[in-house]
Amino acid sequence: MLADTAYAKWVLGGAHVKWSSVEISHVEPLELPYAVLSIVAAVGVAALGLFGRPLRDSLPRRVREPTRTALRKLRHLHSGEIGDYIAWWTARASVLAAVCLLALI
Repeated sequence: MLADTAYAKWVLGGAHVKWSSVEISHVEPLELPYAVLSIVAAVGVAALGLFGRPLRDSLPRRVREPTRTALRKLRHLHSGEIGDYIAWWTARASVLAAVCLLALI
């Protein structure tokens, strides 16, 4: 009996239906490190969003100054005009597409 037919009989007619068994999926060995890395990155981004200034001020000067210089140069590239928004959106979409493509390879 097809699953959708069995479901319809079960819902509409209250019939007792024998459901087909479902295979339990297994976890690949690399899926766990990817999950842990994703969680750590998400917590890190959230921490930067919530506590960015205190975290930045607590960094050693050798790390803080090059980061500040790089951010200053990056902010200089974005003037706030519509063309900059489009260019940055296109760049982010390209990076996301490249990451997805690399994941498929």
